[in-house]
Amino acid sequence: MSPEKINAGRQNQLNQQRLSAGQVFGTGTTLDSSRFRYYLAQRAGVAPTSVGAYLLGEHGDSSVPVYSHANVMGEPFSALTGLGKKVAADAYQTTRNAAYEVIAKKGATYYAIALAVARIVRSVLYDENHVFPVSVNLTGQYGIKNVCLSLPAVIGRRGVSKIYTPKLSTDELKRLKKSATIIRKTIDQTKK
Repeated sequence: MSPEKINAGRQNQLNQQRLSAGQVFGTGTTLDSSRFRYYLAQRAGVAPTSVGAYLLGEHGDSSVPVYSHANVMGEPFSALTGLGKKVAADAYQTTRNAAYEVIAKKGATYYAIALAVARIVRSVLYDENHVFPVSVNLTGQYGIKNVCLSLPAVIGRRGVSKIYTPKLSTDELKRLKKSATIIRKTIDQTKK
């Protein structure tokens, strides 16, 4: 058989095995969001499971803390006595620095990300339809296209079945677009 026919056969196999867009996603800010909830909970004096909060955008320095939706059992974090945006901003800074501290002490953060991956896999295996802030290819959400960023997404047996676009404050939206620009520039630089 000629090399051309072999390559054509392989290409046909790959075409038949293509995954749907919903089956291709990354862990995104799932771990970062978990850490953010933990540090917010510490400051509020409650269990992390009582806190609703997440980071969007890049997994990294340009991640976007969504202060406008941070809450303790539905009560806005900013409305809680003794807490507010400054306390939430401090929790975010601690979150951003956490990975660097772990790397400095242990050399890597693979245990924490392994826990996040295991939790996402459980949602797929058991078709839980749990919402995670995962990295997905944006197709116009918030006016952003052709770049992968973390947004809240429903994860079940078929992967991502729905992407949520919560209403963001003006500052949060600006930061999300900046995060997209940073990722886009990095992608463009790798093509050179």
